[in-house]
Order: sequence, then structure tokens, then C-alpha cells
Amino acid sequence: MSRGELRFDAADRLGKRVDEPFRETTTVRGESVRIERSGRKPMQFNLKRAPELRALLAGFSGLLAGDIVALRRHFDIKVVGSDTRWQIALNPRDARMRKRIPEVTVLGSNNAPRCFRIEQADGDISIMLIDAALTPPLLQTLAIPQQLTSSALLDHCREQVG
Repeated sequence: MSRGELRFDAADRLGKRVDEPFRETTTVRGESVRIERSGRKPMQFNLKRAPELRALLAGFSGLLAGDIVALRRHFDIKVVGSDTRWQIALNPRDARMRKRIPEVTVLGSNNAPRCFRIEQADGDISIMLIDAALTPPLLQTLAIPQQLTSSALLDHCREQVG
């Protein structure tokens, strides 16, 4: 489990900071990705080397910016729920990306996403909680990491959009 912050500045700017269990900062500006990790030499590469990452970032940017055209360019979209409680399943159109990330699920309420669930081809699942999903009971659970399982996080996300 890692803890940090995801920042969306614009359609071509995204930042991720990891605070635990290590310190790392990833910055995406246009086509350039820079990764800085404590104790290591910074790494920089162009998104042309990672088209699946480019598609994932474009999808997230489209979702967060409300750009449905960009989102549909990279994902098949399935929406269920109501205006007050919804879930969006994003399935990559690109075969190379689909091999790495078969599905991204976004749970939200009203006009705001609360949780992102990213399924990886190897079976790993990444769950990102967005601001309002970080309630005091969850923060208390964070102090006891063995209680913080992926199913507990998903249950928490579902409660937050309910």
C-alpha cells in the first residue's frame, strides 16, 4: 500500500506524489514524464515510449476535465447508477493497453469521482481515494495497515457514494 497525492492541473499536466512507503514524485507535462525517487537519479522519458500510459493519462484527463470525446477515444464506457450515485467502467480500446490494464472503474456521487479502481492484468488492483472518500473512520484504519485490504477500500468507496 502506498500513500500520497494525485494532482490534475490540466489536460496535459498530471502529478503524483508518493509519501509512503517511499518518497517519489511523478510529473507529466505534455509528452514528457519525469520520475524522481528519494536516493535515486531522476528518470525522464517521452510518452511515445509508453503508448498505453499515454492512453491511460488521456482517459483520466478526459474524465477529470469532463471531455467525453477524449474519454471515448481511448475507452469503451459503461455507466450505471443515478445522478447521485454512479459507477463508470472504462475498458481500454487499445489492445496493448488492455493487456496491462483491462479495466478502470470510477465510483462517484453527484458530480464528483470518489474512488478509482484500476485492475491490472497480473491481478493486482490499485485503488485511489479522492478527497471526500478520506473520512475519519478510514483515516483511523490507515493506522492499522493489516485492516486495510483492497476489499475493505472498495467497500468504503461504495459507502461514500451511497
